[in-house]
Amino acid sequence: MKFSAGFVGLDFIGATRQQIDRIGSGVLGGVSAAAEGFKLDWRQQVHRAGLGIQLGNAVGSKVYPNRKADAAAIVYPRGQVAERIFTAFNSGDVIRAGNGKRYLALPTRDAFVAGRGGKRLTPEQFERFTGVELRAIESKKPGVLLLVGRRYRGRVRGASRDSVVYFVLVSEVRLGRRLSIDALAATWLQRLPDLIETATPREA
Repeated sequence: MKFSAGFVGLDFIGATRQQIDRIGSGVLGGVSAAAEGFKLDWRQQVHRAGLGIQLGNAVGSKVYPNRKADAAAIVYPRGQVAERIFTAFNSGDVIRAGNGKRYLALPTRDAFVAGRGGKRLTPEQFERFTGVELRAIESKKPGVLLLVGRRYRGRVRGASRDSVVYFVLVSEVRLGRRLSIDALAATWLQRLPDLIETATPREA
């Protein structure tokens, strides 16, 4: 006795391709969502740390679709300056004077020209811009100097003062750790499987 069987209406190759496409779409969607979420959280953390909107906008992202199922993405700082700043505040680095200089010049609020949110100038730029001649005096703290000068256009609070501190000179500054970028990355990496599942189209 012979037995024979035929299978009609089942397209195994087509069905497999549909499954691959469905899973690939989910992977691409999940990776894209994770990258976007990480980028936005990074930017918000920069803003909350008081480092400015402009620096926050220096965080970028790029998605590489590839063949969907092996999609990848990177979230990164745009430019070397932004990268150095993020690294410093992420690890709480110590910044020291460089380029042969002994001191870092930290501007006080009175050194910002053009009002609130104005330009942050170096002492040399400040002198050229304002015409105020700065001179160094010792502070009460050992190793710290003050750059002082006459009042500039009466902008300085405390009108009775004839001499104003515009810059504080220090040999180094220890930055507090104000960012936790590694923790943000780990959070979004943990969320990736759920994001892929959510982005995967349901089977018909």
